[in-house]
Amino acid sequence: MNLIKMIMLIKNNPQLARRAISEIRLHGFKKTILKIKNKYHRVVQIAEHDNEAKSFDHVIGMFNNTVIIPGFRSEKPIDIIIPVFNGLQFLEPLIGSIVKNTLMRYRIIICDDKSSDEKVLPLLKKLKADYSSVDIILLENEKNSGFIKTVNNLVTYTENHFVLLNTDTEVPPYWLERLMYPIFEMKNIASTTPFTNSGTICSFPDYLEDNPIFENMNLAELDGYFQYVDFKKTFIEIPTGIGFCMGVNKDLVNKIGMFDEVFGKGYGEENDWCQRAIKEGYKNIHVTNLFVYHKHGGSFSDEEKQRLISQNLAVLHKKHPDYDNQVQALVQKNELENLRIFLKIKIKNTKLNTVLIFDHGLGGGANHYIDETLAARVESSEMIILIRYDFNVFKKYNIQFMADNLNYKFASSDLSEVFSVLYGFKINEIFLNSLVSYPNLKKLIDNIILLKEKTKAKMVLPVHDFFSICPNYTLLDDNMRYCAVPDDLKICENCLKNNRNEFKIFEQEMHIEDWRAEWSKIIAVSERIICFSNSSKEIFLKAYKDNMHQVSVIPHDISGRYEKIYNPDNNSDKLVIGVLGAINEAKGANIIKKLAAYIDDNRLNAKIVLIGQISVPVSADSFEMTGRYDKKSLPDIVQKYHITKFLLPAICPETFSYTAEEIMQMGYPLIVFDLGAPAERVKHYDLGQVIKIDELYESLFGKI
Repeated sequence: MNLIKMIMLIKNNPQLARRAISEIRLHGFKKTILKIKNKYHRVVQIAEHDNEAKSFDHVIGMFNNTVIIPGFRSEKPIDIIIPVFNGLQFLEPLIGSIVKNTLMRYRIIICDDKSSDEKVLPLLKKLKADYSSVDIILLENEKNSGFIKTVNNLVTYTENHFVLLNTDTEVPPYWLERLMYPIFEMKNIASTTPFTNSGTICSFPDYLEDNPIFENMNLAELDGYFQYVDFKKTFIEIPTGIGFCMGVNKDLVNKIGMFDEVFGKGYGEENDWCQRAIKEGYKNIHVTNLFVYHKHGGSFSDEEKQRLISQNLAVLHKKHPDYDNQVQALVQKNELENLRIFLKIKIKNTKLNTVLIFDHGLGGGANHYIDETLAARVESSEMIILIRYDFNVFKKYNIQFMADNLNYKFASSDLSEVFSVLYGFKINEIFLNSLVSYPNLKKLIDNIILLKEKTKAKMVLPVHDFFSICPNYTLLDDNMRYCAVPDDLKICENCLKNNRNEFKIFEQEMHIEDWRAEWSKIIAVSERIICFSNSSKEIFLKAYKDNMHQVSVIPHDISGRYEKIYNPDNNSDKLVIGVLGAINEAKGANIIKKLAAYIDDNRLNAKIVLIGQISVPVSADSFEMTGRYDKKSLPDIVQKYHITKFLLPAICPETFSYTAEEIMQMGYPLIVFDLGAPAERVKHYDLGQVIKIDELYESLFGKI
């Protein structure tokens, strides 16, 4: 893929920005990455802006480390006014929750608006008698007056700032302190409204929705999470309070009155009052550290409700022409989206076993290994926190939270901020899939160990690469040969100074002794170290001889991916050598280039078909490349090109080879070099050949 095409990919489809840069990296254009980022900075910014990941910075500071219930003084009891029309089933739970969970001085002023259910008034009288220690004022309307007139009448009995509370609600412990704090302690606050399950702009978990209570939790448990929210950093102004549970400033009521009775039986009256308050220089506040349960019982039939809403909205818009614009601006801004998301994440975290996975974002087998296990983990009721470092493009950490019905992505440029949030999580397992490309390894390891100590999590270290042995994680020396992990570390130190191949992580400025010492800290606290082949275990133990008891060998299981399709009778006279995968220098790109030249120079009846891509340019008549492919279509591609046998040309010791397993499943002859996991596996394969690198031409063509 050429540079112009890659730039067009970014311009026309920002979601392919990462893929385009990965293509560049695969083809070895290291300087081109920087060139694109500089020359096409705005394009890259657009790609970053359109990425699904949200900024993790917005999460920092949203929560306190401990529960903080605000305190304030009130000379008089806070009044709680409750207009009642029917709703018999709600009354005992409501009054019971108020009595149980209200610790400040308060009065209940309640009025039965001539309920058609004759059981309502006797129950209210019984509740007043049952809670004789509570100051309850019980009023009765001689005839049904409607919600607005009933509220206005109740307000005349109030002697302090007060709460308007619907009958179909329940309140949690310390609710009154949190609801009324802004009115008592902040300047010019007209109304306060908490989070609820059914409260449009104050709804949780889903914005603007009538939700069931999240996870079927009880109110006190759910509100317990909201108690950790930092109100001062998260509260927002809203165009209107919501009347299911609304703190009201009595001083403002004395100034502008309460509800306008032009709204008849109800709907739109609190919106109007809050708009009038704004015009007086007051604010309506969404209280973010409180959740009140709203059962949404309703006093009207659905048909009557819709009629009243339509009728009263027309009145509201006539009185306040800008109201709709305010609401639309609020909805579009959706300032509390991240708070809602992170509350859901924190709740899920406490209820599920949680696995924290660190992985690189470079593609390849290690990424596939994790991606293929994610769905199974979620199905087994685990929560996954997946962190991948974006080395290629934006140098950011992508953090993904996954569980049943939950999948959210964040991005951060500062991993220490991510750790500061994770310290407050319940983490059962830390899975260090791969730390290749992560900058500042020493600080990263220290943070991981501290996180393990704080969370008591189990640590698992899979050996997908040899980064724990050397910053040059392929173990190719400065001559591009497998180093065999020498005992003499002076050899390693000299190699690191002179090694300029693409697999060395240049950001890691550490002597090899220090490198191994840092990794030894991780290894020492890892309950399990997983190798995917005996050869990778042997290589790992060359560097860490004392850790044999922690290491287990568990090969990847990709059985059943393909059926056997090889038929030697179908082969033509021409030798067609298949090469599978993304072939960079460590995977044998230069081997392929030289092999193609050898075939051309000697006019051999052979060709190479690369099913995948290569990082070096190959100009040879005997070479053909398919480009990226869908794994499902691999058997069809192999048959289409009449592959005779496959070559796996890797010159580094791979820890496992998916491509070798796939080729053997299809039943094809396979040649590999005597290195790493492929050699270990192929020597037991009937159609396999394990050779030395300098034996390749003779193995394929005999002596020429």
